[in-house]
Amino acid sequence: MRIYERILDESRAIQKEEATKGNLYNLFSGRGKFSFKSLLSKKEFLIILSFFILVLSIFSYIFFSPNYFIGTAPKIIKISKGESLDFLAQKLYSKGIISSKGNFKLAAYIYGSTKRIKAARYYVPNGLSYLSLLDLFVSGKGDALKNISFYDGISIKGLCAKLKSENIAKTDSILSLLDDKNFLSKLNFRHASLEGYLFPQEYDFYENSSAEEIVEPMYLAFQKFFVDSLQKQAKRNGLTEHEVVT
Repeated sequence: MRIYERILDESRAIQKEEATKGNLYNLFSGRGKFSFKSLLSKKEFLIILSFFILVLSIFSYIFFSPNYFIGTAPKIIKISKGESLDFLAQKLYSKGIISSKGNFKLAAYIYGSTKRIKAARYYVPNGLSYLSLLDLFVSGKGDALKNISFYDGISIKGLCAKLKSENIAKTDSILSLLDDKNFLSKLNFRHASLEGYLFPQEYDFYENSSAEEIVEPMYLAFQKFFVDSLQKQAKRNGLTEHEVVT
């Protein structure tokens, strides 16, 4: 009751002040209803109304208008850990998924999703709005990016078991690729099998990856390590690369 009485007192004080200035009729009509005539002219009111309609239309376009791209759908977008919004916007724009990098970034800031986008491999369907696209990236509904660590001396069997348990790759596909002649030729690999040539360290792999997406970076990591460390040791001991590894 005290708060209510205080509000009434404040209201009476304002009315008294306006009445003293001769402006009371501007605040209330004959029936006691508030009048906007004391605040805005008809022209000013229409200008402000038009402005709000324009802003609402722009926001509606940014959030809800579909983006259509040319080509087959879905398109694959890979988002890495720590990837900036600018880099992601450029990636989406270069693939034709969005028509405006600025609108995408503006939608991300308004939606509050700039820090909530999850690292994953996404399959983007055609016709998504900026809001739906951001919802997809925030939800993480794709192949999650996982950090996998292989200890030194791990066997092929152990490596495959770990990849399978993390839903990253199938054991059969890994094993069959290790001695696939076409794949070995692509890598300029001269031996019968890649077994022993997959370097154990930490990797970031996407779920549901192909065997190539796993084996190739592990072999390239081995090559770098061999050049940096084992090559000198092999030359010093009069051994070949294959002899050092096996």
